[in-house]
Amino acid sequence: TGNRVIVNRERIFMEEDGIVLAGGYVKGSTSVTLAVAPSAAFSVGNLVQFTQDDSPNVWGPGIGVYIRSGHPGKWGMSASRNLRFTSRITSITGNTIGLATPIPISFDGTLNPKAYPLRNGPPTSLCGVEDLTIVGGSATDRAVSWSGADRCWIKGVEAFNITGGHGAIYIEDGLQCEIRRCYIHDCPNYPAQADGYGMSLYYGCSHCLVEDNITYRLGCGIGMLGASANALLYNYDLL
Repeated sequence: TGNRVIVNRERIFMEEDGIVLAGGYVKGSTSVTLAVAPSAAFSVGNLVQFTQDDSPNVWGPGIGVYIRSGHPGKWGMSASRNLRFTSRITSITGNTIGLATPIPISFDGTLNPKAYPLRNGPPTSLCGVEDLTIVGGSATDRAVSWSGADRCWIKGVEAFNITGGHGAIYIEDGLQCEIRRCYIHDCPNYPAQADGYGMSLYYGCSHCLVEDNITYRLGCGIGMLGASANALLYNYDLL
């Protein structure tokens, strides 16, 4: 009661670690070629994230990205590179790295696409939190918070009295993670609360599944920001 479950909070992708992509960054591809030899951080089993410059043209090449007015660069958001996709490295041959999951949308070579390895990898993988009730205090922001998790899951968790400024259940830079059959309800001061997010797939989350969850008396049941190729199915949000 009153505690949070935190996995890999220190492991993040950093802009200075990026290497320009030379090829393979098209929809459906399961390998990409780097412009230079990969660093040691590009290792089999580690996560890798791809980004490109924000496109100024919504309907032309690339994807237009909108940033909340006055907030670029805050809360870990990039000021200029917000389309993000994360996968896992399965092989390395010269400058070519194999990917566990296909690229969901073609990147644009004119928008400076790059690859970034997860720092301090490999990530925490194949672990889960199940059948747990978490009761927050008046200022508890998150019940479960994961960053850089790989194929991990949250199932049957009840969380209430969580402010949810980031999300009562919060995943950032996660790959193939699942949130199933959770019940998140009654954030403090509802309906006059400032935030009250139930579940949040934040920057870089890819191929994650949010299914069969119930949210009640929150500001927002599910939120996504800078996430790609995820599935949200059969969830019920009651205000």
